This record gives sequence, C-alpha cells and structure tokens, in this order.
Amino acid sequence: MTITWLGKACFCLEKNGYRIILDPYHHMLTGYLPLKTEGHEILVSHESPGHNYRSAVKLLDPLCPSPFRVKAIGGYHDTVHGSQRGPNTIHLITDDDGIRVVHTGDMGEPVYDDVLRGADVVFLESGSYRTMPSEELALWAKEMEAKIIIPMHYHHPGVLSRRVFTLEDLLYYMDPSYPVNYYESSSLKVTKETPRQVAVLKDIK
Repeated sequence: MTITWLGKACFCLEKNGYRIILDPYHHMLTGYLPLKTEGHEILVSHESPGHNYRSAVKLLDPLCPSPFRVKAIGGYHDTVHGSQRGPNTIHLITDDDGIRVVHTGDMGEPVYDDVLRGADVVFLESGSYRTMPSEELALWAKEMEAKIIIPMHYHHPGVLSRRVFTLEDLLYYMDPSYPVNYYESSSLKVTKETPRQVAVLKDIK
C-alpha cells in the first residue's frame, strides 16, 4: 500500500491502481493551496469544510474491485460527547494483504474499540482546543498499540490556526519506543515489514 499525505487530514491510499481519498479539505483559511486530486472512493470523518470538500476529488470509474475493506467507528469531535462540534467517524481501512490503517479524523474523546488495536498505521492529529490534546492523543496511540504513527492536521507557519497544536507538541509526548523518521517525500510505501516509528511525511503545502 502506498500512503500519500495531501495536506491537513487528507490522505490518499493506493493499491493496484485503486485510490481512496480521506478527508479532502477546502483550502480557505488553511494556508494550503487548493486541493485537486482524483480517486475511486471518498471517506469523510465529519461534515466540516476542512474535511468534507468532495468537490476537490475527481471520481474515477474503477477498472477492478477495490482491494480495501472499510469499517466506520463512531465517536465525537469534542470532549463533551459531541454537544459542541458533533460526531466524528474513525475509519479503519484494511487492504487485501491485511495491512490495517486508521484515520482518526478530529477525535475529541478516546475510542477504545478493539478493532482499532494493533493497527499497522494510524494517522494521528496533533490536537487542538476542539479535540483531545496532544498528550492524550499520544497516549491513546500507544495504548492502542499502533505500529506506525503518521502525524497530520498540525499547525506550522502559514498553515492552520494557532488553536491547532504543532507537530512538536505531539512529538514531545510520543513514547520513546517510537523512533521519529522525517521523510523527504509526502508518500510512504507500507508493508508488514515496515518498522515501528513515527513517520513525519513531507508537507506539500
């Protein structure tokens, strides 16, 4: 499986020519350039312009069946059972080699569903005043025995509000058993042999 970070919380998962796009964003107020991509399937964690801009994705006709299975797990965007920001959906995507990828969306409360435990890859937000803080997100990823953690949805100069925490905020709280690798590419090919790590992909803003 090839994973490409497209910015903010948006990723492309690709295998055998089939592409899933997760959480396409509208560029307004993000600091990112307008998103323009294509895929066979779109998954959205919640209905916010930063995560549900389906118009940015050109839908393709699949030439073969999808190699992915998708499971949606419900949760909340905020720390008060969704009363402020509504629901959030965590997606578990499994390919036909058994590689399991979790996209947390904007997770406001920890979700301890056993189907998420031991995932090969977790896309983990940095945290914000509207979701769990960095410390709790890092602890959740460790408790859920994530193998590879790919940070997403973090503030840095010119990108996202200062109310969103930074990459450094998240890395500060990561368990030292996760070595941090900085990649010169926005894409990473993941196999069962890919070692445990925090994989910081290149931001393409």
